[in-house]
Amino acid sequence: MKIISSTAYRAGRVVQCILAKCTFAVVLSTIISACFIGAAVAHDDNHDDEHSGQVTLTNEQQRLAGIEVEQAVGSGFSLQTTVPGQLLNDRARSIVIAPQLDVRIIHYDASIGQSVAVGDELLTIGGREIADAQADFVLAAQELSRIQRMEEGVVSDTVRVQARIEAERRRAVLRSVFMTDAQITALLSCSDCIGQVQVLSPMAGKVQLSPEQLQYSAGQTLSAGTSLLRVNDESTLWVAAELPVRHRLPLEAGQSVVVNVNGELVTGEVLSRGHYVSSVTRTEQILISVDNRSTHWHAGQFAEVHLPSAEQQGVLVPDAALHRQEGNQWRVFVQNEQNTFSSVEVAVLESQGGLHLVSGIEPGARLVMKGAFFIASELAKDGFDTHNH
Repeated sequence: MKIISSTAYRAGRVVQCILAKCTFAVVLSTIISACFIGAAVAHDDNHDDEHSGQVTLTNEQQRLAGIEVEQAVGSGFSLQTTVPGQLLNDRARSIVIAPQLDVRIIHYDASIGQSVAVGDELLTIGGREIADAQADFVLAAQELSRIQRMEEGVVSDTVRVQARIEAERRRAVLRSVFMTDAQITALLSCSDCIGQVQVLSPMAGKVQLSPEQLQYSAGQTLSAGTSLLRVNDESTLWVAAELPVRHRLPLEAGQSVVVNVNGELVTGEVLSRGHYVSSVTRTEQILISVDNRSTHWHAGQFAEVHLPSAEQQGVLVPDAALHRQEGNQWRVFVQNEQNTFSSVEVAVLESQGGLHLVSGIEPGARLVMKGAFFIASELAKDGFDTHNH
């Protein structure tokens, strides 16, 4: 039996790895060619597009290549002027379900992460304090109705006013446990309804439960003011950014900033500036609003905020948006129409952390943020095929 030396064995393994990589490259090339063969046929019928640096791809080809197109953001920003931040729920689009009486959880009707509309069932609660509050309202409403039926002069105006105030006070208590006006009125004709409340969603959004709230179970009694769940509309989020004292920027409400979360860029608007420096962090808080309908971020995520800078003019793009052509020219792809992309030369002004500040394109242009490499490959292939007809 032959004994193979360790050196020969390692050499054999290297050869096997090289062959495996070559095989993978051939397979990948075949897949890409198959995905984009339709674009090559389209260019055979229109050579003008090829020579002008354009390529046409079907929706299916764009999906297979993972091409993502977004609006260019960030005019007049610097990669050097950045501050950390954290995403928060928009307080105007968020509501906490926290009844102001001691309650017993009967059952949850909505689950965590569920999308709800106005009036959808969230949970059912009950308990002695809720039953007492409902009974007190019914008695106060009946007393008010009795007094209102009396003729003028039989009871004084003071008594009438007191009865009306007492009924409204009892109604306000029921509203504090999230009973709707329709549910409150129904108590007057439904004695069996006393003792529990079916809490309906007061707004559209997603149901969110904290780790502590996930521990609550049916039959558990919770004290007044305990938060049972939250409904958030995440179409808009806030960013709380921490501005160090050394940044003496004239940043005020209404100005634009660029928010970066894991390489996704969105233009945000400054809502307010704290004008108060924390004695612990030595920073001033800036509150920013961002449109979250296309990014689908969540409260709690960390962000990087790019602040305005008069020194640099350009737009921010990630690594995946750039590609090189002959002569080491940096270029990006701009979407002209739904399925047509043009290659545009840009100058890289700054680079940091996977982001680049570039000039040569206008803010608002529709840029290919992911998948530029595949479009560049298809464009190069089309050019090669054209000159070899």
